[in-house]
Amino acid sequence: MNKDSIKRLKTFWKELWPQHSREIFSNLYYTYHPSGGNYALNPMSEFSDVAWSKVEEALEDGMRLGLIDEKDLDTVTRFNDTFAGEEIVQSWIEALLMYDVLRSIMDDFRHYRGEMGIDETGKGKYLDDDLRHDWYALHNFAKQLESNDIPVSEFVDLTDIELIEPENEYEEKNNLSEHYNNWWKKEGRFLNEDEINNKPMELRRHLDNTYSTQIQKLPLENNKYKVLNLFEEINKDLATLGVIEIDSHMMIGGLTTNPIVRQWVLENIDPDKKEKLHPDLNPHLVEGDVIELIYMDDPWNPIPVATKGVVMGFEKVPHGEDKVLVSWIIGPDKMSNMPMIPEVDVWRKIVPEEEINVPEQLDEQLAAHQQIEYGRVSQPQTYGNRQFVFFTGTNLPKDPAVQVITLTGPNGDVTLDSLEVKNAKFGGIQVNYNRDTQQELDKILDFVDPTKECMFSDSDIDKKGNGWGSKWNKGGSWKNKLFGTIQNALKDVYSANVAGPNEPTKFHLPNGIINVPGTDAAGTTVGWSILNFFNTHPIVRKILISEYENYVNDNNLPCRFLIDEFTDWIKDNKYEIFGGGELLNRMVKANQGTWINGQRNETASMDYLKDFYGDEWTAISVSEPGIIEDATGGVDMTMVNTTTNDTHTFQAKPLDYNNGLVDMGDGRWLVNSGWLHWYDPQKVDYYVFTNASSNESYIFKNEGQRPESGGQSMIFNYPPMEIEPQEV
Repeated sequence: MNKDSIKRLKTFWKELWPQHSREIFSNLYYTYHPSGGNYALNPMSEFSDVAWSKVEEALEDGMRLGLIDEKDLDTVTRFNDTFAGEEIVQSWIEALLMYDVLRSIMDDFRHYRGEMGIDETGKGKYLDDDLRHDWYALHNFAKQLESNDIPVSEFVDLTDIELIEPENEYEEKNNLSEHYNNWWKKEGRFLNEDEINNKPMELRRHLDNTYSTQIQKLPLENNKYKVLNLFEEINKDLATLGVIEIDSHMMIGGLTTNPIVRQWVLENIDPDKKEKLHPDLNPHLVEGDVIELIYMDDPWNPIPVATKGVVMGFEKVPHGEDKVLVSWIIGPDKMSNMPMIPEVDVWRKIVPEEEINVPEQLDEQLAAHQQIEYGRVSQPQTYGNRQFVFFTGTNLPKDPAVQVITLTGPNGDVTLDSLEVKNAKFGGIQVNYNRDTQQELDKILDFVDPTKECMFSDSDIDKKGNGWGSKWNKGGSWKNKLFGTIQNALKDVYSANVAGPNEPTKFHLPNGIINVPGTDAAGTTVGWSILNFFNTHPIVRKILISEYENYVNDNNLPCRFLIDEFTDWIKDNKYEIFGGGELLNRMVKANQGTWINGQRNETASMDYLKDFYGDEWTAISVSEPGIIEDATGGVDMTMVNTTTNDTHTFQAKPLDYNNGLVDMGDGRWLVNSGWLHWYDPQKVDYYVFTNASSNESYIFKNEGQRPESGGQSMIFNYPPMEIEPQEV
């Protein structure tokens, strides 16, 4: 990075980043919150996804204001690791932003010791495993950046935090083995407070006093279900005492999933009888074994007890035993695929003299392959050093037991080895795009519908929600890619007009375009160009999409809109698009028109505020475009009391002409506007929404509300201000 890039990044870190970091902290905090109090409603991955999406919003704002250049993102390697248990690929700046937030969380959680008090050493003996991993991954990555001549230490604290490895505190962890802990975190639920904080020895004494005789005298010979009946009795007893919570589905097979009870039972069964118990319940399996279900921990769609099934294979899972993939024989002509979890499910293996006839359907299933219908197929998407193709609108998930899968849909059919296919995290099917699948996939990736007329500009492609919104997709949004492409193209075309240090003034955003004839932004006194606003302007984007549509049609190219092909077209034709002529003039006029309307609205807002506040207040407005403080802080105008020097700061926004203010009837008010962003309440006190044409204005206090509908509206929990400010 050059000195200019570092200077701009410092401005971003000082002025803009604090507006986002507090909200990201609040989202990410619950990813690792030791109490787990909100996990039932908000899975860890959702907290993590929201946090990363907020990081992307911060990055977009920095790029929009010229404080981060797209070229800066690819100057060094990307962060490619797991985060909160998910595969993550992010630019180095995004990873550094997340590291900054994670360090604040570490400073809190490394002292946490749950109900047992505070770990005064602060060495993280009780840290969540994911937090420990994520901290090391991001911290090491940040230090790697520093060693690559990126001045990371100027932005974040790189000081090492001394951590010690967790100790095996058997009683303090309520006798829960690490194996069970990991399974509960990955597959099940978090143990409730009673289960976490009960006293293990009291529970064990209760079991000893009440059930030792029964468990020791338990007849296992020819009484395979006696043990399950005893478990059910124990379950009901402990649930009545309030020691554990038992849902009704846990009673189906009579086997509790409470690991303390399971451990006690195994420890107290007579050693001779235990030898008879272990071979019968959950024995070692190999592919092709026939088993009989005794208990399945699935409250929604359990396989019936005593159902027989064939072992089809095994699936690796982190921190636990392999899942057992089973095809269950539901009836003469019906099979059902449902895996077994060794830690909680129970089965026995059918001995040879009990062998059953496997339905022909299962034999056909083993020999044949699965067919899945899809609605749409993506172009290859790159994550790290791997590429994937995503099929959406699918009618079935992948069956883990089949060996061959055919995907059939509007672009054509492809047949693939099932090892190259998996169920995508957010729905649909994910396929590896590599040398083994490329030839087959390319048949449908280049598909062009000959009956389809290319009308990009009149389709859903130009709608904000279809890729143009801020959406975390581990690879950057359409908006980010187009933003960087336009910004870099303009700087190439107008390299002689890029402002130098402290130009046009020291108060302006760095590296702006100035002094381009015919492109001045209204209100400028120093030649600030309207070209600086092209990269985020929706009408400019629509004009470019329309021109790209003409290019595709005129050259008989495949009628498909791929963001990379669109941005490549802009890069290849940047001088023709932005260098002058009718197309440039059209974009300039469109952007100048909305900018002038905005200036007109700001003037009308100022007039309204003067009347609203009265003679004891003075109005101060900065109409000069491109000012750093205005862009990063969001303050368009300020009202100052001439007697007390009290100040009220305002962000001025347009008011929709037809339906600007809506009383929602429940104490809330909806304002329809445009180009809305979140502004720090510590910097911006109020919003003023104005429509200069209808002479309407409304003031709402900024309490940190977030924009709705992609920045087109905002909801307030109180009516607009109607009384004098000094009376508020």
